[in-house]
Amino acid sequence: MPGRMHAETRPQHLATLAWAMAIARVEDTFQHAGNAMDAVAQQAAFSHHLFSAQNVAITLWAFAKLLQAPEPLLFLFRRHVRRNQFRGFEAMPIAATVWALARIAEVSEHATRHNAFILDLRNSAGAQRV
Repeated sequence: MPGRMHAETRPQHLATLAWAMAIARVEDTFQHAGNAMDAVAQQAAFSHHLFSAQNVAITLWAFAKLLQAPEPLLFLFRRHVRRNQFRGFEAMPIAATVWALARIAEVSEHATRHNAFILDLRNSAGAQRV
């Protein structure tokens, strides 16, 4: 059923699915793959408290690789990382998490600047018409 969370979906499965989609660049190949990543983000947000350090790192890396920034999931993972202060993280998951958060922040900032630029253009065009 659409919109239903599967109770037995494990964080490792979500992380692996997100990783595989990022490696295969599914977003570049299939027009509707964004829906699959949205489903991963929704399910991960639902079960974020069950994610291991490695699963957090892999999932964030996958979203960063696909240049996606699902805000609710990012908020929950950032809270998870802050609360646990990287306990349970080894060097590679820490590096992957930091890279992913930085890349997602860069993408989000670029999108914000782009949207502000478009808004300025629209406002300028509207002001010239008056």
